[in-house]
Amino acid sequence: MFYSRIMEPRLHHFFQMIERAQLHGELRQDLDPLMLIGLFAGPFFTRLLLSSQLAPRSAHWPEQVVEAVLNGVAVRHES
Repeated sequence: MFYSRIMEPRLHHFFQMIERAQLHGELRQDLDPLMLIGLFAGPFFTRLLLSSQLAPRSAHWPEQVVEAVLNGVAVRHES
């Protein structure tokens, strides 16, 4: 019941957002939407499980997560 009433509608909404971004060329089309949801949601659940805090101390943390997912975490070397 929890899944069908709470999770499923939210996942459906996220799937639609990702598919729309893929159609507009904002995200790669070869990536599975569920995997992308995991990449974005994973850091929040990890923070909650490891520190008992869903809200980070830094107000910029959500943007840092999105930036790391979209642009990677490797150091970029200027050529």
